[in-house]
Amino acid sequence: MILIPWKTYKELELEKCQLPDIFSQRGVTVSGEKKKLLSSHAKVELGPLTLLTVVTTFRDNKFSTIGRGFIEDYETILNGSKRLLTIKEDKTNNTRKNNA
Repeated sequence: MILIPWKTYKELELEKCQLPDIFSQRGVTVSGEKKKLLSSHAKVELGPLTLLTVVTTFRDNKFSTIGRGFIEDYETILNGSKRLLTIKEDKTNNTRKNNA
């Protein structure tokens, strides 16, 4: 899952390609609030890779988050001191489930 800020979702006009309500889910925030999640298809650039995937948000969300399930097919390097996440294609163990 890729969670993006509400402001970004609106700026990119992703509501124009929002998935039907039948696919919507409810999520729970860190503070325990239940929110309706809004999802849309989007092309996401990860270094040299461009993937068509689903991005999700909820009203007033200010955070960006990428889930482990999304990046499990890729080599990822987290550099905390630089606040940097590097994602590379792992050609030895890529099931391509996120790139279908």
